Amino acid sequence: MTRQLPRRLHAGAWWLWALGLMAVATQTTNPLLLGLVVAVAGVVVASRRGGAAWASGYRAYLVVAAVVVAIRIFFRTLFGGGAGPDVLFHLPRLSIPGGLSVGGPVTAQQVLAGLYDGFRLAAILVCVGAANTLADPRRLARSLPAALTGVATSVVVALSMAPQLVESFARIRRARKLRGETGRGWRSLRPLLVPLAEETIHRAVSLAASMEGRGYGRSTPANRRWGAVASGGLALVAAGSFWLVSGSQLLPAGATLATGALFVLVGLAGAGRENHRTRYRADRWERQEWLVGLSGVAAAAGVYMTGALTPGILLPQLDPLTWPQLTPLAAISVLIAAIPAVAAPPVPAMPNLRSIPETAP
Repeated sequence: MTRQLPRRLHAGAWWLWALGLMAVATQTTNPLLLGLVVAVAGVVVASRRGGAAWASGYRAYLVVAAVVVAIRIFFRTLFGGGAGPDVLFHLPRLSIPGGLSVGGPVTAQQVLAGLYDGFRLAAILVCVGAANTLADPRRLARSLPAALTGVATSVVVALSMAPQLVESFARIRRARKLRGETGRGWRSLRPLLVPLAEETIHRAVSLAASMEGRGYGRSTPANRRWGAVASGGLALVAAGSFWLVSGSQLLPAGATLATGALFVLVGLAGAGRENHRTRYRADRWERQEWLVGLSGVAAAAGVYMTGALTPGILLPQLDPLTWPQLTPLAAISVLIAAIPAVAAPPVPAMPNLRSIPETAP
């Protein structure tokens, strides 16, 4: 086997892989399958994470995922109403006007229902964190069609906010340690909030100024015309989809959906011709990108087949309590998504500025 040369994988391939894992997480509440999804995402991140700023926030996503699980269990325990026969303990009961109640008997079914629901949401957050860690949001925006430049910029700004907050927090905390300011707990975190908010606002203002200087947000008559065509197509797609889901008159609903999709494609193509954009060293889509992206799609397809064959595997029963099961098809499908850990090319090493010798002026 030949050794792969270091290069950055196409950002779209990482997001396609992560969307496949997110599709797996949305189909199931099985904790064994969700744990396998989290483990696969962690293995891939650990093996293919780079040293850039956006690649240092994966641990923060894990912390947020754990907090989500704890909050979900807490609210299910507090407002569950004693659903289920297996009582674990009792809390003081408080009746609220309107038929609501807080506390009372806490059953194993309540706790497990909160754990399963919270674990599913946590797995989705971990997949989003893995995509943000592995893919550069700016390169993803450059890879999208020219007609989607404005939308892509907004999405990239939203996706890069969490990694930038993590980077700013780590930099401010490191600066305080260098000044000899040490401490732990909540009291050590409170002095970081003001400089963190100040740096966040400064970055937002700088980003807005740079985008305005580069012409983002300008609209021409041609762009408005093609945008109206695409918006009309989206309206037809929405109407056709609703018509199709209702189950009546499938042929007109399909025709409306197809017409709307055609209008959207025509609007995007026309807007793309009006927006001229050059690219320097555009990202390539090669064999490794296909392997990475299709591994996530294969995982989602395999879990969907598992749900069609044995639906009880994806949604374990709570009454009566049963131990979650995992079929070979579901396990192998999710493990396929670990292929990027070996199939993706290694990330180019970041230059170590501290190793560069200082020279006299």
